Amino acid sequence: GGGASSSSSSEAGDDESEEIMSDVEPGEGFRPLRLPREKVRDAYLQGLLCLNCDAADHKHQDCPFKKKVCWNCHGNHAGNDCPLRCRFCKDRHDYPLLECVKKVCRRVSDWKKSKPAQEQRGVLSSFEQLSIKLEGFEDLDLATHNRDIQKMVKELAEHCALWPEDLEDIATSILDMKPPQRKAMELLTPPPPPGLPPKPYVAPKLPKESPPTMPENKYPWQEKIFLDSLLTKGMYGSNVLSRIIGRGGANHRRMETESGARVFFRGLGVSGRDADMTDPMDGKLHIAVKGEVPQQGKSVRRIIADI
Repeated sequence: GGGASSSSSSEAGDDESEEIMSDVEPGEGFRPLRLPREKVRDAYLQGLLCLNCDAADHKHQDCPFKKKVCWNCHGNHAGNDCPLRCRFCKDRHDYPLLECVKKVCRRVSDWKKSKPAQEQRGVLSSFEQLSIKLEGFEDLDLATHNRDIQKMVKELAEHCALWPEDLEDIATSILDMKPPQRKAMELLTPPPPPGLPPKPYVAPKLPKESPPTMPENKYPWQEKIFLDSLLTKGMYGSNVLSRIIGRGGANHRRMETESGARVFFRGLGVSGRDADMTDPMDGKLHIAVKGEVPQQGKSVRRIIADI
């Protein structure tokens, strides 16, 4: 009998702890329970929760009431010693009410960051956009043939969304709609043009011999100065090319500077390229002058005579 009376008194105490008086203003000696479970959760997530006076507009550090009460039942005892069940989770535990609120809100925050929560928000947003689209149609039969609405309905069906009653009929009609069958177009062969048929294509024959080399367009005028026609008898047998080039190429630079033309030394053992030996006369030691006017070649001859 004593156990039954104690359990009944406990249940009665639980019923009293669940009584919410949201319109009653708290005082220093009277603190009613004013926040239901949903408002406690929302106030904590916003960072404005005071369980000392059950307010959702300030923190417990800023509570205007100096007297501290039990945050679970607002009795005159510590929160850890409260004999009633937790008014937030309706269960008995050893930790304070605020810890219980933190655990639940932490699960809510983790859920909001999870991929299923993001998909759920996307589905709800798609439902809202679909409802806005349908408001622009007076006849819903015409809406079923709208491509944007068909696309949105099919995307929601891929996410296995549960259709509301006002959208279930139009979604079913769109999903059951068969695409129109298009007839295969027959490719018509055009008739041949009038007149004789064209002659078959004959590939041109390539020449057996390679074409002659193209003249160099960079220098309009070129001249070959053969050194054997300018040498004196005393220079035979000496290193003629070194004397004409000069120490460190001084004479070579003088020829190009004063004449304004390019000066190259060519001949057998000098050129080193087969392309410059096409003519038998190219084997003789000579100077190739490449410029724009004949006067440049005369300037090179004059410098060679000075050397």
